[in-house]
Amino acid sequence: MGVARRDRYAIAGLFSLVVFVACAETVKTLSMQYELAHLSKVLLVVGFPTLLGYGIFTMTYSTIIETVGTASVLVLAVSGVVTFVFLPFIVLLVYTFRIVSIASRTADFDPSVPRVDFDEAGLEEGRE
Repeated sequence: MGVARRDRYAIAGLFSLVVFVACAETVKTLSMQYELAHLSKVLLVVGFPTLLGYGIFTMTYSTIIETVGTASVLVLAVSGVVTFVFLPFIVLLVYTFRIVSIASRTADFDPSVPRVDFDEAGLEEGRE
């Protein structure tokens, strides 16, 4: 005999679930690839002018010291340049947090893999 109608519906439902899981994994992978590609573009746009500006500032620092009369203006200028230099690292940190949040919200775990909170793991390791 053939497969009963009820069994065919169950098989079709299971197949739909498998296809849905595969599609969800594909979307997650594509979103990660998009975020990493966008990170590369942003780091290129932010990083190159930063390196160029810092190089020019470093080569003309003695001239800037002579030109600027007061120490407070010089402190502001150096603080601005140092902030400007760390801008690519800030961009990298922000995108790392974005990618980690996407990965943690869409993580798939088997039922056999126990989920561990980092706070609990840190407390248990500290006790030993």
